[in-house]
Amino acid sequence: MNSKIILSLSLAAMLTAGCFGNGAMIPQPEWLVDAEQARALTGGVPLNMTSEELSTLDENLVKTSDSLIYSGLFRMGPDSPGYVLGSDCSGSTCKVGLPARTIDLEDFIFDLDYQAIADYEGIALGQVRERLWTSSGDLVEIYGYAGWLDYTGFALQVDFLPSRVTPEQIRLSSYTYGTATGTNPASGGGTWNGVAIGIDLNALFNDPAILQGKATISIDDFNDPTVDVNLADFINLNTGELSDFSAAWSDLPLVDGAFFEGSFISGEQIEGRFHGPNHEEVGGVFKSDFKADSVVVGSFGAKQSM
Repeated sequence: MNSKIILSLSLAAMLTAGCFGNGAMIPQPEWLVDAEQARALTGGVPLNMTSEELSTLDENLVKTSDSLIYSGLFRMGPDSPGYVLGSDCSGSTCKVGLPARTIDLEDFIFDLDYQAIADYEGIALGQVRERLWTSSGDLVEIYGYAGWLDYTGFALQVDFLPSRVTPEQIRLSSYTYGTATGTNPASGGGTWNGVAIGIDLNALFNDPAILQGKATISIDDFNDPTVDVNLADFINLNTGELSDFSAAWSDLPLVDGAFFEGSFISGEQIEGRFHGPNHEEVGGVFKSDFKADSVVVGSFGAKQSM
């Protein structure tokens, strides 16, 4: 599950060696999705990279990044509606909850089991998994689904602590990181196309729903820039069915290469930032209460179409 980008430092400070007290290695958890099925469903081509190669890709991208956007943190269990911790990010650091826990790119870990899934129009997609002990003695299973571009990484992460009681059993978040421009795009094509990934929280304890769709980010006028975000054409990678989820935001103010609207704690949220020396890419996180019984949390990455 969780790739290096996926684990961020929400758990990095708590993790210890992945073995039992008698020295036996902990067996790995299952993958979030079947790689071959996911590739067939989304039209990607095989991504011929080993776990070690993906880990290196992830680590190198994190080390060259100076920006992190973290969605916030859901904590929940099968018998509890759970609760939400908001986040406040600046540069490569985010503060989550009160009292705040710091999440920083410097604390991401990469010694995890990666699996390549697909190359989707130049975006590498993969997943991560690991089963480890925390410093407090809890067993934690880490699951993640992620994407990597040249200047952008994006992921969703699920941490499962089977020994905890609800609503502390599951922690779910999404995030994106990259090399921020700090300025607004001023030239080139006004459309960025890519991939959006998400998870339906309400299906988490029944039929897992890892969703993958298309992300389109557009700017109509570089002289007076606002951002439109459209997330659509989602497929449930676990069932193979088309999802009825979609989300869109229009006329988002763009300031210093970043855009934002809403709140992760209540209702809809979208937050993103342009990456790369020439605004070639964009990454973001989202939360959408798209119908009464479904909340989807996820992230996206896209590159400029010239």
